[in-house]
Amino acid sequence: MQGLIRKWLKAGVVEDGCRVAATKGAPQGAVISPLLANIYLLYAIDQWTQQWRRRYAQGNVIVVRYADDSVFGFKPS
Repeated sequence: MQGLIRKWLKAGVVEDGCRVAATKGAPQGAVISPLLANIYLLYAIDQWTQQWRRRYAQGNVIVVRYADDSVFGFKPS
């Protein structure tokens, strides 16, 4: 699996008919971008939200996450 991810990240993009190698990060619009975002957000946003709810939330909190987009909703009690 790591080899496949590495290949996706090194694939680069095509600009004006020429392949441009990626030097860092995930190419804009690449299939791998939302996948890696979801893996990161699973740990970063979801775990932070759970801890924040237990410690500080006094009303309703909703978090909706899709690919690399998030919506946070708060309603005071």
